[in-house]
Amino acid sequence: MFYDENGKHVRTKKEILGEDGEIREGCHIVKKGEIYEKKLFTVKDERFKSNSFLDEVKRSYTDLINLYVKDENQKLQVFQRGSVYLATKKIGKRNPKAPEIEADNRKRQEWNRAVDMALISGIPEPQIMEVKQKRISEPIKSAISRKGRKANLFAKVVTMAIEALELMIETVLVKKYKESLEQKEQLQKTDASDMETVIPETERTEAEIKEPVERLPEPKQPEMTRMASKYPRFYKIYNELEQQNNAIYKKEKQRSAKKKELSEIKGWFKGRKKKELQEEIDDLTSQIRNMKDYLPKIVQKVGYRSVQEFLKDFKTAKFEYSQYQKAIAQWKQETGKEPELQPHGVRAKLVANRKKIEQEQKNTQRTRSQSKDRGAR
Repeated sequence: MFYDENGKHVRTKKEILGEDGEIREGCHIVKKGEIYEKKLFTVKDERFKSNSFLDEVKRSYTDLINLYVKDENQKLQVFQRGSVYLATKKIGKRNPKAPEIEADNRKRQEWNRAVDMALISGIPEPQIMEVKQKRISEPIKSAISRKGRKANLFAKVVTMAIEALELMIETVLVKKYKESLEQKEQLQKTDASDMETVIPETERTEAEIKEPVERLPEPKQPEMTRMASKYPRFYKIYNELEQQNNAIYKKEKQRSAKKKELSEIKGWFKGRKKKELQEEIDDLTSQIRNMKDYLPKIVQKVGYRSVQEFLKDFKTAKFEYSQYQKAIAQWKQETGKEPELQPHGVRAKLVANRKKIEQEQKNTQRTRSQSKDRGAR
């Protein structure tokens, strides 16, 4: 290979020869087999190959894209690794496997809705993750290693996992129902007199009255945290989720009863009855699907993307609210005063400050008018 004075590769040897037929100064020839170019690279940073960096970049670009998306329903979100949910696959244009991917995505959504029901019912996330691992991840891996990738394999595995999860949900809901019945029975048995606690009155002795008691400085009223202030609103949303969850459970029980009735019908001349029952089952299935799809929409109204995210904040808010209630009860016992309402949020604080300033202005005007009246007298 031939290179001229500027280091540019030329085609023939004549282009680097001078008038005397010798190689010009600055030109050189690289013989065959020799290294003709070197590029030095710095040491690779392992961070750029890690999943954490990939997640960080995904989130930053997703947030950037969402800035230009006006419709909340169309905004993108990054799927969380190791979540109880199953991520849906994106279908590209002219993908020959589009119908298969769509069917898989429907099954994934069914699993996600079943997970929502499980979380609302009170099943812990580790148990749901265990079902996902043992009923979905491991069977699919073993099936692919043995038989390869086959159509409808994923759908069958997820269907079995959903059935296992629904069985857990039913067990928990039945247990809750029994506990609620027991609590009602206990409340009916207990009398109102037993519920009231009588506080005995203590009489102070003359010595106690005469002796002055040293009063400690009055403790400051406990302040409610931001999450604790959200608890009443969160509780309404949670109550709506529970009501929807119970309604879905009732519909599923109706569907199970219809399926059982359909399986018991036998005979050549009962086709009409079978058809009617099948139509009722299909109608109930459609209703259940729509009701399950509505579960995440309940939490999306308050800015959450999934039921899982909402329940995490709900539990935090519930804990902080209970701690605040205990602190307020102790403060009332120590001071004997009623707590003042504390504004939360920017707007509420601005309104409270405005009222405070107006009250101070009124007080100053009143004192000025009183001083003028005294001077006139």
